[in-house]
Amino acid sequence: MAADCIFCSIIEGNIPATRVYEDADAIAFMDRTQTVPGHVLIVPRQHAANLFEVDPQAYARLFAVTAQVARAVKAGLNPPAISVLQNNGREAGQTVDHLHVHILTREAHDGYRMNWDDLHANSEQLERWAASIRENL
Repeated sequence: MAADCIFCSIIEGNIPATRVYEDADAIAFMDRTQTVPGHVLIVPRQHAANLFEVDPQAYARLFAVTAQVARAVKAGLNPPAISVLQNNGREAGQTVDHLHVHILTREAHDGYRMNWDDLHANSEQLERWAASIRENL
């Protein structure tokens, strides 16, 4: 646990949270900011700032819990759709340095938008990026 981490404080029970689920590996709780109604966060109990600092098995377990909670959100709140979001780094929108996953209920005109239209690349650029990624796998 990190002494200055708000999510570690929630995990330890030092800060109240509306918990949805918990087990030995992770907890899920309602996000106080509620970007959209029913916004849930899933965090591993073990502190890691992001996916680059956690072992693959712990990350897999986090996403197993995420899938379980997402199904419960879908069944319990009946939104037309759900987004699952996991950010790594400030530029990606991560505001708490503890690995976490967002479950966001979605409506047709909820105002929450990810812009997929801004960046277009030709096949040569795509191949350069892919080659760089393959070299590091």
